[in-house]
Amino acid sequence: MSPTASRPSTHSYGDLPDQVGDLLLPPDVSGPLPVVVLVHCGFWREPYRRDSLAPLAAAITA
Repeated sequence: MSPTASRPSTHSYGDLPDQVGDLLLPPDVSGPLPVVVLVHCGFWREPYRRDSLAPLAAAITA
């Protein structure tokens, strides 16, 4: 996560505990903002946890 980014907020898209996604917004969301969507396309279990995309997200936002 970049030093200026907010903490991710978790949002459900289904009834199961694993059916969630994380939203990371910059501190200033007055927009307009460029948008990048990273889609894992799998399930969030070891070794592919939800935070596995965090280094890529940090590199993109840098």
